[in-house]
Amino acid sequence: MGSTRCFCTATFDGDDDALVVMMKEHLETAHGLAVGPVMVRNAIERQRVLDPQPERLAVIDEVVVTPVSAALVGDFLEFFDTTAFADNVGWASCYCMFHHLDPGTWETRSWQTNRAEMAERLRSGASTGVLAHVDGVVAGWVNAGRRSAYPAHRLGDRRDDETGAIVCFVVGPAYRGHGVGMTLLDAACELLRDVGCTAVEAYPSPDPRSAAAAYRGTAEMYRRAGFVGGDDGIWRRSL
Repeated sequence: MGSTRCFCTATFDGDDDALVVMMKEHLETAHGLAVGPVMVRNAIERQRVLDPQPERLAVIDEVVVTPVSAALVGDFLEFFDTTAFADNVGWASCYCMFHHLDPGTWETRSWQTNRAEMAERLRSGASTGVLAHVDGVVAGWVNAGRRSAYPAHRLGDRRDDETGAIVCFVVGPAYRGHGVGMTLLDAACELLRDVGCTAVEAYPSPDPRSAAAAYRGTAEMYRRAGFVGGDDGIWRRSL
Protein backbone atom coordinates (compact mmCIF):
# COMPACT_ATOMS: atom_id res chain seq x y z
CA MET A 1 0.00 0.00 0.00
CA GLY A 2 1.07 3.53 -0.73
CA SER A 3 -0.36 7.01 -1.02
CA THR A 4 -0.21 10.06 -3.22
CA ARG A 5 -1.72 13.53 -3.33
CA CYS A 6 -2.94 15.91 -5.99
CA PHE A 7 -1.79 19.51 -6.27
CA CYS A 8 -5.22 20.40 -4.87
CA THR A 9 -4.25 18.42 -1.71
CA ALA A 10 -6.70 15.55 -2.34
CA THR A 11 -5.05 12.32 -1.14
CA PHE A 12 -5.40 8.71 -2.30
CA ASP A 13 -4.33 5.37 -0.83
CA GLY A 14 -3.73 2.04 -2.57
CA ASP A 15 -1.13 0.07 -4.48
CA ASP A 16 0.57 1.86 -7.36
CA ASP A 17 -1.72 0.49 -10.07
CA ALA A 18 -4.80 1.58 -8.12
CA LEU A 19 -3.26 4.99 -7.43
CA VAL A 20 -2.71 5.57 -11.15
CA VAL A 21 -6.37 4.82 -11.87
CA MET A 22 -7.66 6.97 -9.00
CA MET A 23 -5.41 9.92 -9.75
CA LYS A 24 -6.12 9.82 -13.47
CA GLU A 25 -9.87 9.84 -12.83
CA HIS A 26 -9.51 12.64 -10.28
CA LEU A 27 -7.50 14.84 -12.64
CA GLU A 28 -10.10 14.39 -15.37
CA THR A 29 -13.21 14.91 -13.23
CA ALA A 30 -11.99 17.50 -10.73
CA HIS A 31 -9.60 19.50 -12.91
CA GLY A 32 -10.52 18.74 -16.52
CA LEU A 33 -7.03 17.40 -17.22
CA ALA A 34 -6.67 14.46 -19.61
CA VAL A 35 -3.38 12.91 -18.53
CA GLY A 36 -2.13 9.54 -19.75
CA PRO A 37 -1.39 6.71 -17.31
CA VAL A 38 2.39 6.83 -17.83
CA MET A 39 2.47 10.51 -16.94
CA VAL A 40 0.33 9.91 -13.87
CA ARG A 41 2.61 7.09 -12.72
CA ASN A 42 5.61 9.33 -13.30
CA ALA A 43 4.16 12.01 -11.04
CA ILE A 44 3.30 9.50 -8.32
CA GLU A 45 6.78 8.00 -8.31
CA ARG A 46 8.61 11.33 -8.48
CA GLN A 47 6.52 12.87 -5.71
CA ARG A 48 7.91 10.32 -3.27
CA VAL A 49 11.54 11.40 -3.68
CA LEU A 50 11.39 15.14 -4.30
CA ASP A 51 12.71 17.37 -1.54
CA PRO A 52 10.13 19.47 0.33
CA GLN A 53 9.65 22.84 -1.32
CA PRO A 54 12.28 25.17 0.17
CA GLU A 55 11.59 28.74 1.18
CA ARG A 56 12.97 31.42 -1.11
CA LEU A 57 16.28 32.77 0.16
CA ALA A 58 16.26 36.49 0.95
CA VAL A 59 19.88 36.86 -0.13
CA ILE A 60 22.17 34.60 -2.15
CA ASP A 61 25.92 34.56 -2.66
CA GLU A 62 27.71 34.82 -6.01
CA VAL A 63 26.21 32.87 -8.89
CA VAL A 64 28.84 30.81 -10.72
CA VAL A 65 27.89 29.66 -14.24
CA THR A 66 29.55 26.72 -15.98
CA PRO A 67 28.75 25.00 -19.30
CA VAL A 68 27.60 21.48 -18.54
CA SER A 69 30.13 18.72 -19.17
CA ALA A 70 30.47 15.03 -18.47
CA ALA A 71 32.01 15.94 -15.11
CA LEU A 72 28.89 17.93 -14.14
CA VAL A 73 26.23 15.41 -15.18
CA GLY A 74 25.98 14.26 -11.57
CA ASP A 75 25.21 17.82 -10.46
CA PHE A 76 22.58 18.15 -13.18
CA LEU A 77 20.89 14.89 -12.16
CA GLU A 78 20.92 15.71 -8.45
CA PHE A 79 19.27 19.07 -9.18
CA PHE A 80 16.49 17.49 -11.24
CA ASP A 81 16.16 14.48 -8.93
CA THR A 82 15.49 16.54 -5.82
CA THR A 83 14.94 20.29 -5.98
CA ALA A 84 14.37 21.66 -9.49
CA PHE A 85 10.66 20.86 -9.41
CA ALA A 86 10.05 20.58 -5.67
CA ASP A 87 7.04 22.84 -6.24
CA ASN A 88 5.86 21.38 -9.55
CA VAL A 89 5.73 17.58 -9.49
CA GLY A 90 3.90 17.49 -12.81
CA TRP A 91 7.14 18.52 -14.56
CA ALA A 92 9.52 16.56 -12.34
CA SER A 93 9.75 13.70 -14.87
CA CYS A 94 11.08 15.85 -17.72
CA TYR A 95 14.83 16.18 -17.06
CA CYS A 96 14.71 18.71 -19.93
CA MET A 97 14.28 15.91 -22.51
CA PHE A 98 10.99 17.28 -23.82
CA HIS A 99 12.76 19.75 -26.11
CA HIS A 100 14.80 17.03 -27.83
CA LEU A 101 11.88 14.80 -28.84
CA ASP A 102 9.56 14.69 -31.80
CA PRO A 103 5.98 15.72 -31.06
CA GLY A 104 3.62 12.93 -30.08
CA THR A 105 6.11 10.79 -28.17
CA TRP A 106 6.07 12.49 -24.78
CA GLU A 107 3.06 10.84 -23.12
CA THR A 108 4.53 7.34 -23.34
CA ARG A 109 7.92 8.05 -21.73
CA SER A 110 8.85 7.10 -18.18
CA TRP A 111 10.86 9.47 -16.02
CA GLN A 112 13.59 6.83 -15.82
CA THR A 113 13.94 6.90 -19.61
CA ASN A 114 14.08 10.70 -19.70
CA ARG A 115 16.69 10.76 -16.94
CA ALA A 116 18.94 8.16 -18.57
CA GLU A 117 18.71 9.62 -22.08
CA MET A 118 19.37 13.19 -20.98
CA ALA A 119 22.38 12.07 -18.94
CA GLU A 120 23.80 10.33 -21.99
CA ARG A 121 23.09 13.35 -24.23
CA LEU A 122 24.96 15.61 -21.82
CA ARG A 123 27.91 13.22 -21.56
CA SER A 124 28.19 12.96 -25.35
CA GLY A 125 27.59 16.65 -26.05
CA ALA A 126 24.37 16.01 -27.99
CA SER A 127 22.65 18.33 -25.50
CA THR A 128 24.31 21.44 -24.13
CA GLY A 129 23.53 24.10 -21.58
CA VAL A 130 24.74 25.96 -18.52
CA LEU A 131 24.49 25.19 -14.82
CA ALA A 132 24.38 27.93 -12.16
CA HIS A 133 25.88 27.12 -8.75
CA VAL A 134 25.57 29.07 -5.51
CA ASP A 135 27.90 27.96 -2.72
CA GLY A 136 28.55 24.75 -4.63
CA VAL A 137 24.84 23.88 -4.97
CA VAL A 138 23.03 23.92 -8.31
CA ALA A 139 20.63 26.87 -8.35
CA GLY A 140 19.55 26.76 -11.99
CA TRP A 141 19.94 25.43 -15.51
CA VAL A 142 19.41 26.66 -19.05
CA ASN A 143 19.06 24.32 -22.03
CA ALA A 144 20.77 26.04 -24.95
CA GLY A 145 22.34 24.60 -28.08
CA ARG A 146 22.33 24.59 -31.85
CA ARG A 147 18.84 24.84 -33.29
CA SER A 148 19.40 21.48 -34.97
CA ALA A 149 19.13 19.81 -31.53
CA TYR A 150 15.47 20.81 -31.11
CA PRO A 151 12.88 19.17 -33.41
CA ALA A 152 10.22 21.78 -32.70
CA HIS A 153 12.46 24.64 -33.84
CA ARG A 154 14.81 23.37 -36.53
CA LEU A 155 14.04 24.32 -40.12
CA GLY A 156 16.02 21.64 -41.89
CA ASP A 157 18.66 23.82 -43.50
CA ARG A 158 22.29 24.70 -42.83
CA ARG A 159 21.27 27.58 -40.60
CA ASP A 160 20.13 25.07 -37.99
CA ASP A 161 23.78 24.49 -37.09
CA GLU A 162 24.70 28.17 -37.26
CA THR A 163 21.80 29.42 -35.14
CA GLY A 164 21.56 28.84 -31.41
CA ALA A 165 18.31 28.22 -29.55
CA ILE A 166 17.48 28.86 -25.91
CA VAL A 167 14.58 26.63 -24.97
CA CYS A 168 14.29 26.19 -21.20
CA PHE A 169 15.25 27.75 -17.86
CA VAL A 170 14.86 26.02 -14.52
CA VAL A 171 15.68 27.98 -11.37
CA GLY A 172 15.34 26.22 -8.03
CA PRO A 173 12.56 27.62 -5.81
CA ALA A 174 15.02 28.89 -3.19
CA TYR A 175 16.93 31.01 -5.72
CA ARG A 176 14.16 32.75 -7.66
CA GLY A 177 13.97 36.51 -7.83
CA HIS A 178 17.73 37.02 -7.64
CA GLY A 179 18.57 37.37 -11.33
CA VAL A 180 19.76 33.78 -11.79
CA GLY A 181 17.80 33.47 -15.03
CA MET A 182 19.40 36.61 -16.47
CA THR A 183 22.85 35.35 -15.50
CA LEU A 184 22.11 32.05 -17.20
CA LEU A 185 20.89 33.84 -20.33
CA ASP A 186 24.12 35.79 -20.66
CA ALA A 187 26.13 32.58 -20.15
CA ALA A 188 24.02 30.73 -22.72
CA CYS A 189 24.75 33.38 -25.36
CA GLU A 190 28.45 33.11 -24.58
CA LEU A 191 28.30 29.32 -24.86
CA LEU A 192 26.58 29.50 -28.25
CA ARG A 193 29.09 32.03 -29.52
CA ASP A 194 31.93 29.78 -28.38
CA VAL A 195 30.58 26.80 -30.36
CA GLY A 196 30.40 28.87 -33.54
CA CYS A 197 26.81 30.08 -33.66
CA THR A 198 26.43 33.46 -35.34
CA ALA A 199 22.87 34.13 -34.15
CA VAL A 200 20.52 32.96 -31.43
CA GLU A 201 16.78 32.81 -31.02
CA ALA A 202 14.40 32.27 -28.11
CA TYR A 203 10.70 31.52 -27.67
CA PRO A 204 9.27 33.21 -24.57
CA SER A 205 5.61 32.98 -23.63
CA PRO A 206 3.99 36.35 -24.40
CA ASP A 207 2.16 36.47 -21.05
CA PRO A 208 3.50 34.02 -18.46
CA ARG A 209 1.37 33.89 -15.32
CA SER A 210 3.76 31.87 -13.13
CA ALA A 211 7.37 30.81 -12.77
CA ALA A 212 6.46 27.56 -14.50
CA ALA A 213 4.85 29.36 -17.44
CA ALA A 214 8.02 31.44 -17.86
CA TYR A 215 10.21 28.37 -18.36
CA ARG A 216 11.31 29.65 -21.79
CA GLY A 217 12.36 32.97 -20.29
CA THR A 218 10.50 36.27 -20.48
CA ALA A 219 10.37 38.90 -23.18
CA GLU A 220 11.84 41.43 -20.74
CA MET A 221 14.87 39.21 -20.10
CA TYR A 222 15.54 38.93 -23.80
CA ARG A 223 15.00 42.62 -24.40
CA ARG A 224 17.58 43.43 -21.73
CA ALA A 225 20.02 41.02 -23.38
CA GLY A 226 19.73 42.72 -26.77
CA PHE A 227 17.21 40.43 -28.45
CA VAL A 228 14.52 41.82 -30.74
CA GLY A 229 11.07 40.27 -30.89
CA GLY A 230 9.54 39.33 -34.23
CA ASP A 231 5.94 39.15 -35.41
CA ASP A 232 6.25 35.36 -35.21
CA GLY A 233 6.88 35.51 -31.44
CA ILE A 234 10.55 34.53 -31.81
CA TRP A 235 13.18 36.79 -30.22
CA ARG A 236 16.50 37.02 -32.08
CA ARG A 237 19.94 38.58 -31.82
CA SER A 238 23.31 38.27 -33.50
CA LEU A 239 26.27 36.82 -31.64
